[in-house]
Amino acid sequence: MSTIKNVITIQLTPENHLTWKSQILKVFRANCFEGYLDGSTPCPPRQLSSTTGTLTTNTLYSTWMLIDQNLAAALFSTISAPLLPYVLNLESCSEIWQMIGKRLQLSNRSRILQIKNDLNFISMANKTMQQYLTEIKQKVDALTVAGYTLHSEDIIMNTLNGLPASYQGFKTAIPFVADSTETSISAFPGQSSDWVLDTGATSHITNDPNQLLTAHPYQGTQQIQVGNGQSIPIAHTGQGILPTPNRKLSLSPLLHVPQVSHNLLSVHRLTSDNDFIVSFTPHGYRIKDGKTKRSILSGSCRDGLYSIPTHSSSSPQAYIATVSSSAWHSRLGHPHPAVLSRIASSFPSLKISITSNVCHSCQTAKSHRLPFLSSNSQCTSPFQVVVSDVWGPSPIFSLNGYRYYVLFVDEFSHFSWLYPMVTKAEVFSKFLLFKAMVEKQFSTHIKIFRSDGGGEYTSIQFQLFLSTNGILHQFSCPHTPQQNGLAERKHRHIIETARTLLLQAKLPTSFWVESVLTAVYLINRLPSPITKYISPFQCLYKSPPSYSHLKIFGCLCYPWLQPAAPHKFAPKSSACVFIGYSSNDKGFRCYNLQTSKILISRHV
Repeated sequence: MSTIKNVITIQLTPENHLTWKSQILKVFRANCFEGYLDGSTPCPPRQLSSTTGTLTTNTLYSTWMLIDQNLAAALFSTISAPLLPYVLNLESCSEIWQMIGKRLQLSNRSRILQIKNDLNFISMANKTMQQYLTEIKQKVDALTVAGYTLHSEDIIMNTLNGLPASYQGFKTAIPFVADSTETSISAFPGQSSDWVLDTGATSHITNDPNQLLTAHPYQGTQQIQVGNGQSIPIAHTGQGILPTPNRKLSLSPLLHVPQVSHNLLSVHRLTSDNDFIVSFTPHGYRIKDGKTKRSILSGSCRDGLYSIPTHSSSSPQAYIATVSSSAWHSRLGHPHPAVLSRIASSFPSLKISITSNVCHSCQTAKSHRLPFLSSNSQCTSPFQVVVSDVWGPSPIFSLNGYRYYVLFVDEFSHFSWLYPMVTKAEVFSKFLLFKAMVEKQFSTHIKIFRSDGGGEYTSIQFQLFLSTNGILHQFSCPHTPQQNGLAERKHRHIIETARTLLLQAKLPTSFWVESVLTAVYLINRLPSPITKYISPFQCLYKSPPSYSHLKIFGCLCYPWLQPAAPHKFAPKSSACVFIGYSSNDKGFRCYNLQTSKILISRHV
């Protein structure tokens, strides 16, 4: 192994960890030394005790130590200088290997997000086409090295978005080729109905009432004056949206004028309401985001008109882009297909397209044994019975040092509350917080409290408090967790969902608290067969939950940071990872990749 530097072609850096790791593993396996890396070949005892009780030197220890130190020195020779301080104080080869993996795992995730962000905003600018394409290929290759494969359609879209206006004709033609029709505007269902960009119109105008999401009869006296000087009446006013491959365009106000021959988009309204920049050439037009300068939509000039080909539908909700069931499956925390189908039928405005797909994350994270039979006992009101149980210890400390959580479940609605804890001793204090919340927010009292016989529930302090407040404490029999089945099933559901979220997001397990809190948030809002396919949220609050704000756990996001900016020229946002929903604030929890801090923002 002394010649390892001649075999390993690269030195370890944060950018090439996976490539370096693959080469190291192959070399160690080829020489039967893999056990020294992963710890499966442990260090033997330094001394041995004979039958007479005397200690003798163990020759196996000396041999093992000689091999291990040679391997550690070989590893050191392949690590770049900036990373050496992390491992200099470590003795064994396996300690060095584990520390490198721990240090670079999150760094690798951050690098993937940063490269994807660079691709989204890449621009040809003053480069030649060869230089531009080479730069894109380098970034795509860097993603591959980091363990992420970018879809070919995403590469094409990023490449086209960065091209200058001189390539407008080429960019316009690409979306209309047969193999790419799914990414073009013409993919939307319905009958053909073009929108024409009009620099002279002061409002958006349509001849089709189905284009209005909300319509109200027009009560005013104003009329629309057309090119020949004729004035025509306005029938309705309202709002509408125009779908594009990248985002939906807000049309407000939208006037319904039956006698106009074309649907007209007011350039003034479009740019002011959506913060867009619209540019025209003799051959076509281009609409860009005013802040990011990213291309939103482009098209050609036909018969002297700058038109946007789209399609009308008898239902105004058809203008909301259909989202695949796979995307909603991820947003909702990987629920059972029957639950997703129930949401799709109950909330048609979400436009969930149900397809039959096998989710790899679910298959690997949710395998379990057959269930026990459920209890037939039923509650008649919220908080008549509250069940509780403690989960932990977690093998991994969370970002805030938590290793446990305590769960409280209302048996009537099956709504759950989860409190992370550092130790089990915090159960009583968490129960006090939960009880106060129930009494203040729901104006009721807990009547029966059910748990196992763990010491955290049977302490004199806990028992005295329950009896003083008239709360009946029911215990499950020793070594019979099935009698506390509701809490046990909730544990399994929460952990399976949290594990699936972490696998899907490829986040380190140190984010386990964020994943379980997100899992509880989503489970509370999912229909359940136990409650006749009514969500726990609706059972408790008597109104259906909203799903429109849900995001995919672990996705890249850009929260608005303007209030915290040090000066007016500081960036208004920063690349973050979405890690859940805030329970104390009406906002989203975002993990800042640069500062390693958790931000809460409503504007994400």
